[in-house]
Amino acid sequence: MRNPNTDILHVLERSDMIQFNGEYARPDFLYVPAEDEPSHPDDVVLEISVADDEVDFTLSELENAKPLGEGSYLLEDRGLLRCLSSAILH
Repeated sequence: MRNPNTDILHVLERSDMIQFNGEYARPDFLYVPAEDEPSHPDDVVLEISVADDEVDFTLSELENAKPLGEGSYLLEDRGLLRCLSSAILH
């Protein structure tokens, strides 16, 4: 069972904005599969638009992200992803 306080997918689901490698974006697409729902490691679960580019993240990339604390995660070979709430942004 995923921990809703530390699992990146649940943290993303509760965030208002994302910072990816210093660029701010709102998710264009976010899909959090249910625990009992079949999913594959290469399923795209997050899409954001950054600097006129669309950036996709797979389930595997997000599940293998290294948590750094306070909604920040290091994605191997991709960079830093931070999940931000409106309380942090104000």
